[in-house]
Amino acid sequence: MKNRFVFWSAFSLALGACSATAETLTLECKGTEYDKDYAFTLTYEGGTSGTIHADGHFGKFDLTATREERTGDDGSGTVRHVVGIRGWGAAVAVMPDKAAMEACLKAKLPPEQLADPDMVYMSANGCAAQVPTAPAVPIVTNLEIAILDDADPFVTFQRTYAEPSIGGGKLSLDYMPPPRCELQ
Repeated sequence: MKNRFVFWSAFSLALGACSATAETLTLECKGTEYDKDYAFTLTYEGGTSGTIHADGHFGKFDLTATREERTGDDGSGTVRHVVGIRGWGAAVAVMPDKAAMEACLKAKLPPEQLADPDMVYMSANGCAAQVPTAPAVPIVTNLEIAILDDADPFVTFQRTYAEPSIGGGKLSLDYMPPPRCELQ
């Protein structure tokens, strides 16, 4: 009987500790990409691991995520607190049509630059502005949120077509410039 009490006491404490570290953070983001305004919402639910729910002009999807917090001296005597959240995973999203993207890149770049992944990456956003979008495109996405003290969050959000592209390489798009996000 005593062991059962100890077990349930420890279990209750563990549950309390887990719920105390679990948190929901919601960010409202907006910006301009390809001369078009956009908006999306990111909601993180969890503690050191969790889920990012993404909802916006690209559709809706969930990403596996981790969260880290650090506090320390920045070298000038100022103590800073940083929250970092990273999400990644496969999703289906509205994206520029992949075949049209590849045709645009092939028309824009000479063969030696098409063989250079950096040149393809740097040229991709220009082509994305010129081609139609396609619904339900399989992608792999990487998303990072950084919150320094109480400043507005900084978000990077890379979307990569799941299928290989030119020369068997990857074709990725980033929001340029990054979105302006506010913690809700």
